[in-house]
Amino acid sequence: MLQIVDWLYACVAIERLMLVREGTNFKSKLSQKMAKWIILIVFFLVIGSSIQEPLNRILISDEDEGRIWCIVRESNILNLFTSITTVIHFVGPFLVNIISAFGIIFLTAKRHSNIQKKVSFNQHLRNEFRQHKNLILSPIGLVILALPRIILAFQLECMKSTRESVTFFLLGYFISFLPPLLIFILPSTVYRKAFKKSIMDYRKIIRGWIYCK
Repeated sequence: MLQIVDWLYACVAIERLMLVREGTNFKSKLSQKMAKWIILIVFFLVIGSSIQEPLNRILISDEDEGRIWCIVRESNILNLFTSITTVIHFVGPFLVNIISAFGIIFLTAKRHSNIQKKVSFNQHLRNEFRQHKNLILSPIGLVILALPRIILAFQLECMKSTRESVTFFLLGYFISFLPPLLIFILPSTVYRKAFKKSIMDYRKIIRGWIYCK
């Protein structure tokens, strides 16, 4: 589920913040052990908060239309619970990522200011914002790409026929899968160079296959 991926991104952001805060005192082995449990906790929490939907889905055969309808039957309380959890899974990871990003920038600027006292804290803060702008762009990009998914979650209704246009709905849903490729690669100069190099290597391999044939 995409919500699990979003929360795992948020957990990574928290770990980065703790790494900056603790510095050399950061215990990587303890972090690795905790990561295994955190993954399980996130998995069960997200599944547990979404299990009511598949459990309340029923199939109805429509002889007049010649098709089978998939309908969700939920009470008002369950419907409200589903809406609240959907918003939490959307807003929660974004807030965690944004707060962690600003925390990393602030702590790094403060540390540099204590070492280089001739330069003002505000100047260090501006330098850190320019250097780590990808930390802020990443969660914003995640939210923009996830907007179609949450809009469809609240607005999508049953369609009369499979022949009706579903391109818009499919496009809006699959856009949410772009963050692993775009958000953590393009904003970073280092990752972007490595990504371009990988693309060039794959092009050479494909061209070699074509010429061999």
